[in-house]
Amino acid sequence: MFSRQRVLWFIFITVSASGCSTYAPSEEDVADVRKVLELRKQAIETENIEAYGKLIIDDYFDGRLNKEQLIAEMQSIFDQYDEIKLTQQRAPVEIKKNTARVIQQVVYTAKGLEKPFIQLREKILVRNYKGQWLMSYGIDMTQN
Repeated sequence: MFSRQRVLWFIFITVSASGCSTYAPSEEDVADVRKVLELRKQAIETENIEAYGKLIIDDYFDGRLNKEQLIAEMQSIFDQYDEIKLTQQRAPVEIKKNTARVIQQVVYTAKGLEKPFIQLREKILVRNYKGQWLMSYGIDMTQN
């Protein structure tokens, strides 16, 4: 049989090895996160507030706005501007466990404006919640 020392050594190695493993996101995870960002762009450019709201996790809070406030702020922008265009710089997607981080340059323009009304570097967190990737932090709609 196995000695007590061997069993303890096996448990120690198993626990140590599992604690040192790193999460390797799949290409599918990265594609899903990029899809969320593309769907956000489509919702903004078509001024579809319902589609926009479906991309945001229910417990969204970024230190300033919760989900309802963020949606209200976007609706205000829809009401204020015509033919909004969102340009998102393609940026790397970093995923750790169930959360993805994307830091990207975004520019919002609208019909009749000479300059963008929003231009910033945003850090968005997208979280996998019950198998669906949803925006969970960092959407900045602060106008210039």
